[in-house]
Amino acid sequence: MNKARVLNRVYASSLPGRAKTVMFYLVNRSSRELTCFPAIPTIARETGLSERTVQRALKELCEEGYIVKTPRYRKNGSQSSNLYLLVVKNDNQADDSAFSYFDKIPIYRNCHRGGDSCVPP
Repeated sequence: MNKARVLNRVYASSLPGRAKTVMFYLVNRSSRELTCFPAIPTIARETGLSERTVQRALKELCEEGYIVKTPRYRKNGSQSSNLYLLVVKNDNQADDSAFSYFDKIPIYRNCHRGGDSCVPP
């Protein structure tokens, strides 16, 4: 997958500035598979946004289909930072290969608690 395609999609979007800032941060921190797992306080500190603003931005990005958020848990059951998958779309259609990444990792499928994560349709 290509980070440039994700960036072009964000530049062309009508997302609020806070969401674009967080998305640019996630792109910068993502792996070749377009995944990353920064904690909200880390994103806030490194972008200069408040933690609450980062939370709002992540929610907007998830709802608009720019990211898929999956919670991660430690062996003792406590929650770790979320895993974020950046979604690439072609001509207003979802790139199914983005979602297939999680299909290969059973622990991430349907593991959210209390409806706190966005799961692809």
